[in-house]
Amino acid sequence: MYSLYSVMVLGTLFFWTTYPILDNFAENSNKFFNWIVLLQFFTSAVSIGLTMFQLTIILRTSWSYFVVLRQVNSQD
Repeated sequence: MYSLYSVMVLGTLFFWTTYPILDNFAENSNKFFNWIVLLQFFTSAVSIGLTMFQLTIILRTSWSYFVVLRQVNSQD
């Protein structure tokens, strides 16, 4: 049976030997997440911009204006 001290020493050694790997993984994950958030922002901005552009081109008295307007309002 292992003593509490030997388990703590082995745990500490394991942590310090795997810490650079975990730190590197955390940094890479953070960079990847930042890119995902940036791309999501630009995708949303382009989507909203194209929808507003479509609404400015369509005549307000036409049926397609109300169809596009309904699609925009239905996406909560």
